Amino acid sequence: MKHIVKIIIISLIIGLGLPLPIMAQPTESGIEKAVMEFVETYHPSHLKEIKHLKVADPGQYEREVVEIWGHIEELKVLRKEKPELYELEIRQEKLEDKTHGLARGYQAVKNKKEKLKIKEQLEEVVGEQFDTREAIKEYELKQMEAELDQVKEKLRQRRANKNMIVDQRLNQLLNINAGLGWE
Repeated sequence: MKHIVKIIIISLIIGLGLPLPIMAQPTESGIEKAVMEFVETYHPSHLKEIKHLKVADPGQYEREVVEIWGHIEELKVLRKEKPELYELEIRQEKLEDKTHGLARGYQAVKNKKEKLKIKEQLEEVVGEQFDTREAIKEYELKQMEAELDQVKEKLRQRRANKNMIVDQRLNQLLNINAGLGWE
């Protein structure tokens, strides 16, 4: 818990544009290593860019590390609480990285045949990404429907017990049972 509080504080400090306290530097802890492993695993096409940022703009690098770390923490919670959604989100992460890599490759290639080949690959990956995003939306919809069902049930119960609820509130407002409690 202390670790999450530290990340929240660092995020707030960065959000306000203030310099990080020396003891709170994310680059001096295991956070940086975990972030780099995450990027290498799920966003390998961005790894070079992140490493370059560390040298070119250390302040921006630290902000990126904190932002990615927050995302990692969110994914940890998701993995524990909603494993099915976690798997979909991880798949989405990988597909997003793949689309960016292919798009960069397309821009870098001059040969028309190679461009066509990359475009076909990109189209396939974007299709997979669309399917994954739709699966995430379906999952979220099912969660909302379940919550709605719970609210409907609670509303049904309250309507069925209206007289009792009204009596309890009247007693509370009028202090009818004042002095008759345990204390």
